[in-house]
Amino acid sequence: MHRAPLAIEGSGMVTSVGMSAAATCAAIRAGVQGVTETQFTDGNGELIRAAQVQLARPWRGVPKLLAMMASAAHECLVGAPMTRGVPIVCCVADPDQGGPFADLAEQAVSGLSERLGIRFDENHSAVIAGGRTGLGLALVHAHHMLYDGGVDRVLIVAGDSLVTRDTLSSLEDADRLLAGDNLNGFIPGEAAAAVMLSRPGAGTVLVCSAIAQASESATIVSDEPLRADGLVAAIRSALTDATIEPGAIDLRLTDLSGEHYYFREAALALSRIVKATNKELPLWHPADCVGQVGAAIGPIVLGVALAAVRKRYAPGPNVLVHLSEDAGSRVALVLQSTAPRHG
Repeated sequence: MHRAPLAIEGSGMVTSVGMSAAATCAAIRAGVQGVTETQFTDGNGELIRAAQVQLARPWRGVPKLLAMMASAAHECLVGAPMTRGVPIVCCVADPDQGGPFADLAEQAVSGLSERLGIRFDENHSAVIAGGRTGLGLALVHAHHMLYDGGVDRVLIVAGDSLVTRDTLSSLEDADRLLAGDNLNGFIPGEAAAAVMLSRPGAGTVLVCSAIAQASESATIVSDEPLRADGLVAAIRSALTDATIEPGAIDLRLTDLSGEHYYFREAALALSRIVKATNKELPLWHPADCVGQVGAAIGPIVLGVALAAVRKRYAPGPNVLVHLSEDAGSRVALVLQSTAPRHG
């Protein structure tokens, strides 16, 4: 089903490479990696490296994530025509995973309201505990609010961290951490990011014109042969809804963070969708710089796209975003720019 477009008005970020969207996007464009040694050791007694956020105050656990999320949200709210009463959609990790952030889902809306001094629209606000693909559900919810719920703007805020003792231990046990003896892994990270959405207007430069979701049975922990059926289904649906041909894609923006499984899935999906062409199709994966940041990666990707459009270094107007969650959820988005490009 074709959806009316969502305008991406602004973004905010707190990452290991920048305390704002502008700083983070500049670092990502330059290929800066915010990786440092943690206080945690692996099975060999070596310090585990991660993309950590250094705050002025020594917060930990939920208070640290809420502080990061509040900073990212504030960046979006500064200068916005309407702040009081704006609905907020919080994207967090699945609380069933346990750990020190299990209570974040329950505290997110009230905690951010208190820190920002803003009373959010309680009737329309929501929490999406969907990990890396939670952005898809958040955008669907925002679309409903903007076109059917009578609101003018929606704020999406995400926060997540894999930099905890229990999480790092579990990832090491599963051989998923990037280390000297394991090149098939990722750098764990933590981050918060936000985007402000509205209906398109005169000043709009980037819209999300399609949102599609699917499921993959051959997950990273499955024994099934990978054909990328879920990701292919999501991408095809998004392209159809956006009424653009696969060959019109100018850029792919993804949550890829280093594991061979997900790069293989992305390559398989592309080979099944885009026929042979001489056109170069760049692949951007910000997790190379900010680490694998779970639920925060979706809004980070949108913010990277917005910066590339505003500063006119995007390779073209049509951007395909795809996100994959370990449990099998797959999301594809089509972003389209209306801004002129240099050259």
